[in-house]
Amino acid sequence: MSSEDVVLAGSLDLGAFAAHVHRSPEASLIVDDHGLILWANESACRLFGYRDGDLDGRLIEVLIPRQLRILHRSYVTGYADEPIAKAGADRGASFPAERADGSRFEAEISLGPVEIDGRWTTFATIRDITDRLREHDETTRRMEEAESLAQLERDRREAFLRFLGDIRLSVLATEPLQTVLSLILNFAETSLGATHSRIVLPDTGGNLRIQATGARRVGSVGDLLPEGSIESRAYAEATRLVISEQAHRRGLGPASLHQLSDIGPMVVAPLYSLGNPLGVLVAGRPTGAQPFTDADLEVIDALSRESAVALELYAAAGERRRLLIVEDRERIGRELQDSVLQQLFVIGMSLQSGLGSPGQLIDRCEEAVNDIDEVIATVRNSIFRLGGGPWE
Repeated sequence: MSSEDVVLAGSLDLGAFAAHVHRSPEASLIVDDHGLILWANESACRLFGYRDGDLDGRLIEVLIPRQLRILHRSYVTGYADEPIAKAGADRGASFPAERADGSRFEAEISLGPVEIDGRWTTFATIRDITDRLREHDETTRRMEEAESLAQLERDRREAFLRFLGDIRLSVLATEPLQTVLSLILNFAETSLGATHSRIVLPDTGGNLRIQATGARRVGSVGDLLPEGSIESRAYAEATRLVISEQAHRRGLGPASLHQLSDIGPMVVAPLYSLGNPLGVLVAGRPTGAQPFTDADLEVIDALSRESAVALELYAAAGERRRLLIVEDRERIGRELQDSVLQQLFVIGMSLQSGLGSPGQLIDRCEEAVNDIDEVIATVRNSIFRLGGGPWE
């Protein structure tokens, strides 16, 4: 029976009422308008650490921490003045409670006026909500943790999109290859907490060489990686390798171990696009650092794919520049044929016609010199018109 079940139920006999709810599983109290406990059931005594009957005749403040008792006394007085008007107003209110041994817990209380033996009293039910609050706090913590992880994922995604934009712009702006590779390594170190990174690409002979390194140099640009290196294995097998700190100590990849001896956890990811090997990306954390998580590996996989696409775009842009150069050279050839060769032919014909008239030959030679100067200027202009374009 709860307090709301007995509100305004009519005048009751205390003994009969107590007998009815004495063994109720809910802690129940009857308190008079002075805050005196007229009766407490077994559950209430057990909840607060008293023997059955020990709460009867005590002030309700014995169940409240000492520093809150004066404040609670004023509340009791105010409630007693208008018990019916305030019926149900405190249903489900929480308050700090104190047991007989001084220990405390958070309690929930529901109050209702009930007429006992011809006078108005307050019937209260009290519940220990410690477990409920603990569950609420745990749920809140988990929700905050989930939101934090979701925000971290959103931040990672936004950073990745910015990285893709920077890569695309660099390729479209025909930035040097080193600039593009530096953007890739900078993102790898920032997003993965890596302190060591490098990109290895095959040279024209198919040999793997270090093409770019991160903030902390791991080898030198141009270094040839011999067969048996970790990068060579990842490149040949098209397999991402996740290497623990202990694996370094066992000598995995001995051919490049001298360059990687101060690195802890490491990921070696091949750069593949449409089944074609393009290179290898290496990212490592310092010794003693946390290993790469599944989320980190998802980032490195996405980074590897997009880096491969960037390299393909860069290669395509280079091929496009080469084709433009070829086209411009063909255009120059056509211009030379259409204008310069024709001018030279005219000059030759003019000189030949002057051979029969010695008096005119000198004039014809002077004209020819001027015409040849014009031809030279035409050739120079045809070449210099390529300046600032793909010729460079």
